[in-house]
Amino acid sequence: MKKYFGICLFILFISACSHQSKRANAERIKDLKYLTITDSVYSTFPSQLYYQNGKLYWEDAFASDYFMHMLDAKTGKELYKFARNGNGPCELNSCHRISLIPQGGLCGLDLAHHAALYKPSGDTLREIPEYIFGGGNWTNCIAIDDTTVVYLYPGKGIPFKFQRNNRHTCFGHLPLNEYLREDERYNQFQGVIHYNSEKKVLVYAPLHIPYLAVYDLSKQKYKLKKEAFEFFKYTVQSNGELHLGEHTPGIQDMNITKDYIITIKHDEKYESTLNIKKDHDLTTYLPYSAFVYDYDLNLVKILNFPFRVLCIGGDLQSNDVYLMALKDDYEIVKISIP
Repeated sequence: MKKYFGICLFILFISACSHQSKRANAERIKDLKYLTITDSVYSTFPSQLYYQNGKLYWEDAFASDYFMHMLDAKTGKELYKFARNGNGPCELNSCHRISLIPQGGLCGLDLAHHAALYKPSGDTLREIPEYIFGGGNWTNCIAIDDTTVVYLYPGKGIPFKFQRNNRHTCFGHLPLNEYLREDERYNQFQGVIHYNSEKKVLVYAPLHIPYLAVYDLSKQKYKLKKEAFEFFKYTVQSNGELHLGEHTPGIQDMNITKDYIITIKHDEKYESTLNIKKDHDLTTYLPYSAFVYDYDLNLVKILNFPFRVLCIGGDLQSNDVYLMALKDDYEIVKISIP
């Protein structure tokens, strides 16, 4: 046991040194120009942001009726509202996910097997009721095409399920190898997933621990291509309970562009220079920074902003990024990663 403990400490030490070196080598950019697309985001909590083919889509998590908004990405003008709460055709219940469809449009799914496709039609969307196989205690999903999705099941030992019509393949592994109870896995490994249809890769980032993984989905390989950890302290109890160390650097959100993977998270070096006042309002804890990785998971840039960031949308045809920025109110701003 002592030998095993010593090896673990040695590995953690090497990981810490490697992480510090990578962050030190990343280019820091503080004065990146940004363009305000709209300052008319009226929501108490705009929870998701997407970009596709000149349109922006943002989700109002606590809307009582239509909860998705479609905007012109150049003018910021709102064009259309869609996706209603409910159990009828093209309606989704409160436990749902919205995902871009790479071929165009969006897919909405909920835990009750309701599904809807939203297909572009000029400045509106055609809403098509659909049934997509799957189900179970998933927490996130992404569309590969109109009839294919990948689900994230953080409570399972094999966390991903590729579902095409009524056929499925499970693949992947969890960030930590130690035994954890199912409820602990479910709580700790929930996260964000995105799909790059050009590179045929799935990117996964858990919310609570500093980990990234890239899976190759080309030719139905379902193979781990790359994974990366930042150093963090944790202990696993004999009952399978995970205790994270203080200040474990999780993420706020993650998205992808043509060449980059971008996570929104705290940069203590930068934020220590700001006069940040935190109180009972959770928005005061939002990060001011984006960490930019290439698809080999090398940290290449750290972007520091003069505002907090809630969520992010990426353009897969370029390296343009859209941020849900919190200034006095919520705004959507655009940056181009140099």
